[in-house]
Amino acid sequence: MCPKEGKSLRKLDSGLPVAPKIFLNSSLDAACDYAQALSSFIPYSRVHETLNPQVPLYEDSDQHVIPVWANSSKVASEAASTARECQVKALKRGCNTASVFLCNDDTIKDFLAVDEADWPSNHITINVDGVPVAEVGKKIVKWLCE
Repeated sequence: MCPKEGKSLRKLDSGLPVAPKIFLNSSLDAACDYAQALSSFIPYSRVHETLNPQVPLYEDSDQHVIPVWANSSKVASEAASTARECQVKALKRGCNTASVFLCNDDTIKDFLAVDEADWPSNHITINVDGVPVAEVGKKIVKWLCE
């Protein structure tokens, strides 16, 4: 039966939990490559190549798709602040987050120097020097599943 004119349709809830959000920052200007590798190991995931504060973390229609947000920042405090902002927005929507920071030998000291309290919860920093992109993706998935 069709709804009467002027009445809105009720939104149905699937009963599934809202998918977690993954924020991946690379200080190597290759965030999208690493995000694509990570996404290839996670069913129902989608890579987003930019973080725009004006755009929501996800659309309601995508609430069961795991977004992998790719970000490239060489400034550790800026990356931590962006990750924290993503976490706050996701928690307001009732979902969890994980943040992954990829560094090399030149940048890892800067990222490890940031106060631990400034990073969001569920955070890992990985030195990716000499490690193939696909192996980094596998390592992140293993960490997520621990």
